[in-house]
Amino acid sequence: FVHLFPGLLDKEPLKEVDEDMVSEVDLNNTVTEGEREEMENELTKLEEEITTLKQVLASKEKRHLELKQKLGITPLCELRQNFTKSWYDMQTSTAYKKTSETLSTAGQRTSVAFSNLGNAINRKFGDMSFLPHVCNEHPKNNV
Repeated sequence: FVHLFPGLLDKEPLKEVDEDMVSEVDLNNTVTEGEREEMENELTKLEEEITTLKQVLASKEKRHLELKQKLGITPLCELRQNFTKSWYDMQTSTAYKKTSETLSTAGQRTSVAFSNLGNAINRKFGDMSFLPHVCNEHPKNNV
């Protein structure tokens, strides 16, 4: 293994020349000092704007909560309203209407099928009502 990667497991520390070469590598070598200063100024402005926006948002959220409390809008009320709206949206959707129509048709067909089955069973029982007379006759009486 060592003969495949010579120097990999050397126990010598890095030489000063190697350390100097590493420290001279500048990952941002394409940015001039002026551009860097300009970007830092823009970054500072953006951070200030973000802080201001967070403060404004917190203030508006507080006012929003106050108004809801004064109007008596509770989380449970909101949940109920959201559920009602979602249920209405679902019922008015095309997919729901098509599914509902399909299930209604299937239900009607199933109802007709069960009705027909019931009628057929009743007819069979009607036909069988004559059998007890035949079955009650004993072979002895026929002799």
